[in-house]
Amino acid sequence: MVSTRWDPATYPEGPTLSGILSSNRSLNPHLHAANRVLIRYCSSDNWVGTAAAQGPGDFSFMGAVIIDEAIARLAADFRLGSAQQVVYTGEAASGASGALLSMDRVALLLKQIAPGVRVTGLSDNGWFPVQPRYTPSGNCAV
Repeated sequence: MVSTRWDPATYPEGPTLSGILSSNRSLNPHLHAANRVLIRYCSSDNWVGTAAAQGPGDFSFMGAVIIDEAIARLAADFRLGSAQQVVYTGEAASGASGALLSMDRVALLLKQIAPGVRVTGLSDNGWFPVQPRYTPSGNCAV
């Protein structure tokens, strides 16, 4: 699954995935043969926002919607519903922290699509101190 705005001149052979996302058996002995989906970070909200711009000059933070739509597309077009195991992770600070923040919600969504799936969350980058749960107020939606 690739965005229609993916610039092949920038990555002529597609993105280079490393570490736990690598297909190189010696670098990634446990997950090298797994199917991988890369969603380029584009939401500026750690993949958790649900707020659309309300007017000119406003920002949209729609990361949660982007993740939900990607999962729906994977279910419809790539048989995600038959998955037996999903490792949900992110790469770099924003991707990993976004995965950490959305892990429980995504696991519930995946179990609705594939009831028998084993979902494992892996946060291998990014760090957050323990904070009290955020309570939205005003015009901010999370």
